[in-house]
Amino acid sequence: MIRVSKITISTFALALFFCLCSDSFACSCAGSGPPCQAFWQADAVFVGQVKAKELKARFEKGRNGEELGMLGGGEVRVTFTITDAFRGAPGKEVDIFTSDSETACGYRFKNGGVYIVYATEYPKGSGKLRTSICSRTQKYSESSPDIAYAKSLARAAPGAVIFGAVTQVREGGDRDSMVPLANVRVIVTGKDKQVEATTDGEGRYRTPSLPAGEYTVRAEPPQGMSEQERKVTVVDRGCAEVSFRPHWGGRRLRGGDQSHTKSPARP
Repeated sequence: MIRVSKITISTFALALFFCLCSDSFACSCAGSGPPCQAFWQADAVFVGQVKAKELKARFEKGRNGEELGMLGGGEVRVTFTITDAFRGAPGKEVDIFTSDSETACGYRFKNGGVYIVYATEYPKGSGKLRTSICSRTQKYSESSPDIAYAKSLARAAPGAVIFGAVTQVREGGDRDSMVPLANVRVIVTGKDKQVEATTDGEGRYRTPSLPAGEYTVRAEPPQGMSEQERKVTVVDRGCAEVSFRPHWGGRRLRGGDQSHTKSPARP
């Protein structure tokens, strides 16, 4: 769950850093959103076939510097032969780095496998591209929505959209359920533009086309439930998924007061 109020490229990079930097923490992903959001958060997006993999292991060292044994939390350099470059991946081959450990969010690439890869440069300016299971990196055979979005950009009309869902938690027995809230007014306000949308029977809403920029998204649920708002930045031909989970209590929640729950993406 994203607990910050502004969804930006730095959010994705920070989440990726925590996923990759250490084996001492269990993998916990913020999530990268649907293709129309994840595409613009990444520094490189491409389709490629794994040509080679090289494990750069870490070793425990003794007092005299001798290697005592291999530790977890190393990294793997994966060399791809690029078949389709959509963003920031020039040339015919590229090296992508990931953790060798699933607990550190490492992605397990297979030799000869074909993937769509979403990678982020970290540290910035280093030229070193990294990916993890926190990104939308996946097998090419499972990436139809991602490929369709990337290939549609050349003919896409200008503008961006904001969409999401408004749901309520219903407690019941051993398991809570998410109940959609219909007819909730959602107000999206930018520097020079304001639009409104209303949730449908599934609690979903979607704005008309918006200019790129920063917006405040506010949900106005039924009386007695908390108003909520988020700040989000969208790019041209991109999107942002902003969902809300209001509760009874009446006070207004801003920014990161309460994590929002994402519903299945509908870019």
